Amino acid sequence: LFFIISFAFIVIAMLAQAKAHAANTTYYVDPAGNDSNNGTSTSTPWKTLAKVNATTFTSGDKILFKSGGSWTGQLNPKGSGTSGSPITIDKYGTGNKPLIDGNGAGSTLYLYNQQYWEIQNLEIKNYNGYNSNRRGIEVTSKDIGTLNHIYIKNNNIHDVWGDNVKDTNGSAGILFVSRGTVPSNFNDVLIDN
Repeated sequence: LFFIISFAFIVIAMLAQAKAHAANTTYYVDPAGNDSNNGTSTSTPWKTLAKVNATTFTSGDKILFKSGGSWTGQLNPKGSGTSGSPITIDKYGTGNKPLIDGNGAGSTLYLYNQQYWEIQNLEIKNYNGYNSNRRGIEVTSKDIGTLNHIYIKNNNIHDVWGDNVKDTNGSAGILFVSRGTVPSNFNDVLIDN
C-alpha cells in the first residue's frame, strides 16, 4: 500500500510539473512584454526570443511578433506542425514588419529537422559590422527523411553580411540544406515575395 501511494504521489507531482500545452494556441511577443507572462494575449505578451526558443510549439500554434518591434539574436523555435495545421510565425498590429536582427549569429531564424512551418511578414537581417559565415533563414534536414511544408512568404530579408563561400555550408539570405548519411529532402517548399 505504501508503494502504491508513493508511486501515485510521484506521478501526480510529475504531471503537475509538466508544461501543459494545447494545440492551436496563439502566442504574442512584444519588446515591452514579460517572459513570466503566459504570452497568450496582447495584454500578457512574452518579451524575448529566448522565451520563444525555449518553447516547443505544436500543430496550429501561432507566434506573433508585434509590428514595429525589434529583437536581436537567433530565433530558433522548437516543434513541428501537422498537415493542414502548420505552425505560423507572423506579425500582429499595424506598422512596420517586426525586425529580427541576428547580429552575426550563424542564422537569424533557424529550423532544424522541423516541418509544417509558415514564416511570414518579418524583417530579417544579420549584420554586426563584419563579414562571416551566416544566413538570414536556414532550414536544415539531417538524417530525417522527408520534411514537408516550409512556406516563407512576404518577408524582407536584407543585410546578411556573409562570406563568399557558396556551398552547402555557405552564406545565404535563405538556405535549405540536407546533411547526414540518411537521405533527407524537402517536400512542398514555397518562397514567395
